[in-house]
Amino acid sequence: MNKPAIMLIESADANVVNDLSAESCAIKSLGNLLELGIDVRTCRCAGDLERFAVQFNSFGYCALYFSAHGDQNGLGIPDRYSVIGWDYLVKIFDFKVPDLTSLILSSCQAFDGNGLVEAFSNSPGVKPKNLFGFKDPLAIRDCIPAASLLLRAMSTNDSAEIAAAMASVYLSTKADLWHYVHNEKTNEYDYVGGEQILRFICDPTERPKGWFDGLIRDRGLCSSLN
Repeated sequence: MNKPAIMLIESADANVVNDLSAESCAIKSLGNLLELGIDVRTCRCAGDLERFAVQFNSFGYCALYFSAHGDQNGLGIPDRYSVIGWDYLVKIFDFKVPDLTSLILSSCQAFDGNGLVEAFSNSPGVKPKNLFGFKDPLAIRDCIPAASLLLRAMSTNDSAEIAAAMASVYLSTKADLWHYVHNEKTNEYDYVGGEQILRFICDPTERPKGWFDGLIRDRGLCSSLN
């Protein structure tokens, strides 16, 4: 087994001692199949997050996956009634995880607003190359198939596979998975959503001018999207 690449943090209340959620168990098994090392941490408070941030940096993970309730204001830790805001989350992880390339949020409506993106954009510290999250409510039954499609695509390190997975997530769950990519030239985040990609596949004339054209040209998406 390769060195763990992904830290999965799942929220749980104080009554949960050792049992992992069905989503975490499924993702850990998927990681074994894809030869992705996945370590699971259970988070009950902000103090746990601070400890995990230090561990994340020390062990050299490259991706951080959150399984938690959430909304446009932040993540529900330990439950939906105790929201940790995006600014605080960025403050905890921003300066301590220089190798962070992807942040994945398996939570409701993380991108139903610009709070997280603005928090990273306004921070002088490390910015993840990729942000993945949903604009819509995400049913518990859809968490595992959405994660399976995305992680399988990410394991190939192929942007065309990721685009196809995002469209597939929207088709199978009706939850719109968004991908924000950090632009080092502008120091801002460009984005595209699964529903948009599906529309571009069906009707190439709808593809907007701008960064997505560059993604198609430079990263070999033509064969997948035409």
